[in-house]
Amino acid sequence: MRANTGVIWFQVHLSGTPVHVREMGAGANAIDAAYRVVGALRQMEAVWNAVRADHPHFVGEDQLIKLNLSRIEGGD
Repeated sequence: MRANTGVIWFQVHLSGTPVHVREMGAGANAIDAAYRVVGALRQMEAVWNAVRADHPHFVGEDQLIKLNLSRIEGGD
């Protein structure tokens, strides 16, 4: 093996401001914010996969970097 991407483990913690459903506009939904974070992570994944051709041992690999979302918790 001449090259390997390895594994990067990380957690993202987001906070919101809980309010009663009738006052939703006054609060901040952390799960809605998570959608934006996931979108940004997917864009980062695409950029990292695009530059894989810069490394000669990764040319020909279809999707070298794979973002795996494993869990979302919310609703306290």
